[in-house]
Amino acid sequence: MLSMEDVYREHSHMVYQYLLSLSHDADLAEELTQETFYQAIRRIDYFNAESKVSTWLCGIAKNLFYAYLRKHPYIGSASDNTSLALALGIEETFGGFTSELQTSKQPYGWTIRLTESQTTAEDTLRKKMTTYAYAILALIDNVDFITWEYSDTSVQTKTYTITTAEANAQLGKDIKKTAENICDFQKFSREIGL
Repeated sequence: MLSMEDVYREHSHMVYQYLLSLSHDADLAEELTQETFYQAIRRIDYFNAESKVSTWLCGIAKNLFYAYLRKHPYIGSASDNTSLALALGIEETFGGFTSELQTSKQPYGWTIRLTESQTTAEDTLRKKMTTYAYAILALIDNVDFITWEYSDTSVQTKTYTITTAEANAQLGKDIKKTAENICDFQKFSREIGL
């Protein structure tokens, strides 16, 4: 039988590629590849010599990936969420922006940083931010808050956060049920003035 060092050398790239195809995240694939071989060393007694080593390793890798998903639910990728923001018209309303997902712990959130100074009156600005936040909270199941970071004409940085609980209380209904299908979301969009 090959040593674990030989097994790693021969199969690590294949395991990494397999995990990359599942996760679409190079860092996560690398982390789980290392964990796969760690678990393989710990569970070498469970290896069935009638199986291919690659099949056994991919089984471990798949189980680790699914365990990761259970602990870290998907809330979208930064590029997918940026596409959603663009489709909703955030750039047309506020100008340029960057965004960051907060996925390290629950509740999960999304910070939208406006890169242009905002000249609109504060109450009007926050009303628009609230409208877009409601749309995002409705469309992305496990995002529980939206934080806006922006500066006004005094170049003072401000933050404004809208949570799912606040949205539910303000609207008098479960915001997560307002986008169960496209017709519901279109109706909801009209209700909130989007």
